Amino acid sequence: MKNNEMSVLQARGPLVVEAAGDLALLREALKQAGFTAPAVAQTLGIRSPGEGVDLPVVLRRIEAPTEYNTLLRLFFLGQSVTEASAVRALKPMPVPTLLKVGLLRASRRGVHSIGRLAPFEDLYCLSDFTGPEASKPPRPAHVLGVNPASVILANLTVRRRRETVFDLGAGCGIQSLLASQHAARVIGSDLNLRALNFAAFNARLNGLGNLEWRAGSYFAPVHGEQFDLVVANPPFAISPESCLLYRDGGLPGDGVSEQVVQGAAACLKEGGYASVLLNWHHATDTDWHERPWAWLADSGCDGWLIRFADQDPLTYAAAWLVQSHHQNPHRYGRLLDQWLKYYADLGIRRIGIGQLTLRRRQAQTNWFRCDTLPEIQGGCPCGDQIQRIFAAEDFLNGLQKDEEFMAQRLAISPDVVLDQRLAPRDAGWVVEAINLRLARGLPFAGNVDAALLRLVNTCDGKRPLRDLIAAMVEGSGQNAQTVRQQCLEMARNLVRWGMLVPRGPMET
Repeated sequence: MKNNEMSVLQARGPLVVEAAGDLALLREALKQAGFTAPAVAQTLGIRSPGEGVDLPVVLRRIEAPTEYNTLLRLFFLGQSVTEASAVRALKPMPVPTLLKVGLLRASRRGVHSIGRLAPFEDLYCLSDFTGPEASKPPRPAHVLGVNPASVILANLTVRRRRETVFDLGAGCGIQSLLASQHAARVIGSDLNLRALNFAAFNARLNGLGNLEWRAGSYFAPVHGEQFDLVVANPPFAISPESCLLYRDGGLPGDGVSEQVVQGAAACLKEGGYASVLLNWHHATDTDWHERPWAWLADSGCDGWLIRFADQDPLTYAAAWLVQSHHQNPHRYGRLLDQWLKYYADLGIRRIGIGQLTLRRRQAQTNWFRCDTLPEIQGGCPCGDQIQRIFAAEDFLNGLQKDEEFMAQRLAISPDVVLDQRLAPRDAGWVVEAINLRLARGLPFAGNVDAALLRLVNTCDGKRPLRDLIAAMVEGSGQNAQTVRQQCLEMARNLVRWGMLVPRGPMET
């Protein structure tokens, strides 16, 4: 065991990780009782990890003394259970071992868990209790569990086999745990030693051994090293405070996001990808992409910025503060005023919320792309799709003339779905709207007119685009140059979205 890992295991935290040994028996007990992500979501009526629950209702729903209900009360809802019921639910895992490790604590009412042990995909992840299950407001070293933001980051991460991975802002370790399933080596770092204590336990619990935990700020723990993949869920909140390690980075404005983006770009190997969650400020709806774009200047990386949301300062501040101060309205209101003054002093008018994918590529000119995709919650892993999108951007940016593009044979992606909305009319049903969308992955979609639909229908991967456009011009009755430019623009956008796939130029 490396010295820095040993220091993490013995770091400030409630868990004696080195006493845990092999926790395969605990995994067996959880799975044997049916304590899985789908079962928990169905019981609690939640759609995504981290979603709040109606605690009084749920507790009445799981009153029956089953092993599953006991585990749900103990590990997800923060309730005490009798030691006898814990022994039955956790069999064959000895309860005394979990007391020694620190996962369970004894009291006059029985035993209780020190945190939420939640299933996610095929993993189990321990974090602090949050929401109605938490008896106190978050402490400075609060450890967040799997939540919508971490799910989005996981889904937007490019994953390839046998990579070296750096997870910045590891927290409870969920991104590191996911990466360890495909990577050769994973390093997770955090300034919060308590979070690394939880992360080390989670690695043991899930039987994953190719992880290393390092304490430190930003990229200091991996100074001079390079990686195939960087994932970052840093304390990116634009806030005047420095009281919550998972939220407040201590730099003015969007300085945390700027530092992480530039640091991630600098430590990537050639061809390596980085996936970074970030918040940034801007002035209007037309300049929202300019600051992240400027951060990448001369970085040697291509970048794709996805904006999930755009908020005014009051909405943004309330969204963060209600999480930690909703039970104290007076303090909540006072902090809202402090945050709004901070934004006013810095001239912050709007705040963008999103994710940036980087790829290091030696090129004379790197490209930068930005899209707004507000419906990205939940979803599924999009790493393969993101690589295809990057390949499409390389292709389009590598074309010197329109003629090169028009020589290409384009085919419809098998993931494209066409939806029609019909409306009743006197003569029967008529098409009121036509929508093209991708059935899987990122939710690219858009309404199409008859001309675009005709162009898409002719993209069979056999004929060059120039022939398809010529046919469009012939049947349009409009100015040939105008139709040609419209078709080129439509085709380029469909390639950028992954709806049309280049098959190469027509052979002569």
